[in-house]
Amino acid sequence: MRVGDVFIDALGVWLPEPYSAEQAVRDGLYDAVDFEESGLTGARVAGSDVAPTEMTVRAVRQLQERRQSELSDVGLLVHASSSWQGPEGWNPAPYIQRRTFGGTGPCWHLSMGCLGGLTAFEMAVSHLRAEPERQTVLFTSGDNWSQPELDRWGSVPGVILGDGASAVTLTKRPGFARLLSVNNGGVPDLEGMYRGNEPLYPGDVRLRPVPDMRQLATAYKENTPDSFEAMVLAAKVQLELVDRSLDQAGITIADVTRVAYVHYARQPLQMWLLDPLDLPLEKSTWEFGRGVGHIGPTDQIAAWDHLLTAGELGPGDHLLLVGLGPGMTIGSAVVEILERPRWLDGSDD
Repeated sequence: MRVGDVFIDALGVWLPEPYSAEQAVRDGLYDAVDFEESGLTGARVAGSDVAPTEMTVRAVRQLQERRQSELSDVGLLVHASSSWQGPEGWNPAPYIQRRTFGGTGPCWHLSMGCLGGLTAFEMAVSHLRAEPERQTVLFTSGDNWSQPELDRWGSVPGVILGDGASAVTLTKRPGFARLLSVNNGGVPDLEGMYRGNEPLYPGDVRLRPVPDMRQLATAYKENTPDSFEAMVLAAKVQLELVDRSLDQAGITIADVTRVAYVHYARQPLQMWLLDPLDLPLEKSTWEFGRGVGHIGPTDQIAAWDHLLTAGELGPGDHLLLVGLGPGMTIGSAVVEILERPRWLDGSDD
């Protein structure tokens, strides 16, 4: 989707304290071989005393402070998550809306896993274009993996699960950045990778186990003869989506300043992103992500915020956002930085 008429006027990010991977090895939480091979140095860990929705509220409040205005112009809240959010049957989006800007507008909980952010960006563009009076969409995300039944250090191949939250306002009004393009697609042949041999129905949610993605992926590969071909197709689709986003933005990969991706270990980062795009490691957000952990849809937003605050992204630069999600779903977007965000000259520096 070619955009150009939607801007970003503020970001908000909340991250808890870091927990080093080296310490996790000493504590018997992280496999020493995985530690040596992954290149990951740690993750942000919130603990079990703060809900992911409360973390999200904190991210929205930082966004409000940076924006220096209330969110009365927000006509839609879209909240995305990967981790468990709260009681079964409960919608976390109204809680976040009630605790931040209120009102009676719509609020949606998007179940797209780690691709929730890029999916929400495309939804936001369509929502804003549908009615002239619509001005702003607020995207939020928050995940906390501090469940005792979940192994944040070893349940997902190639990542350490991190905790954190983010918020973004996409608006028709001028902002510090402009969304030039966004595209989403997927390879449904790989939906089984996130299911394994688990039955679809019936099931008792009260007895539902916390998923171990290593086991699910192993079961999928053992029972799916053409799984390798599907993975090759996924890589091809991702490259096509990136090429489409770059073309619609009117730039080439050589014009991209930095690329924000899933906070993977070094090997999958190289295999899935850097090698196909012929990019050096320095163009990615690897140095930031390796110590933060994989925070679901917040990965790309937190990395974007870091690049801005660290002075590694400025006016005239282009940021490529690329992500993957269960299903397998794939997305990409291009953002142009128009000016230095005003909050960088304030107390948030």
